[in-house]
This record gives sequence, structure tokens and C-alpha cells, in this order.
Amino acid sequence: MWREFIFVSGLNWLVIGNLLANQYHIYHGVKSVTTIASVGTASNTVFKIAITETRDVPAALLIAAILDHWRQSHLANPLVRHDVGMSYGV
Repeated sequence: MWREFIFVSGLNWLVIGNLLANQYHIYHGVKSVTTIASVGTASNTVFKIAITETRDVPAALLIAAILDHWRQSHLANPLVRHDVGMSYGV
């Protein structure tokens, strides 16, 4: 099982996540702050975020956006070469 641990020092939050399932739990000490889970649809992946306290909403959304950005960058294949080519059909 692949797990990722990230510590957010300004907030004293610990982010524990499963990279394969795109599920994350954020803790402050032993208290759960946020749960982020991916919900697959036919066209794309949507994240369901459960935030317990309203004061934690901005920070939790920013962390969710950063995790999604990291997920998007890991989905790209770095071995694929993207050449820009032009064809005029002549």
C-alpha cells in the first residue's frame, strides 16, 4: 500500500494519503480536520471534500488544490515527446 505523509508546518496539519486511490485524510494532532476522496465519473475525476470546521475551509481547499495539481503532474508521461508539427495537407 502506497502512503504519502506531508506535514504543513504553518497549520500543524498532517496529510496522510493513498496515492493510488487519491484519498487523503488531514489531521491536527489526533483530530480529523478534512477528508478528501476521489469520486470517478465517466469524463473526469471529482474530489469530495468533507471539512469539519468552517474556519478550516480556505486552507483545506488550498491543500486539496495542491494535491490535485500534484496528481495531474504525475499522470503525464515524462517519456512522451511532444513535438509541435504543422501539416497543410499538400
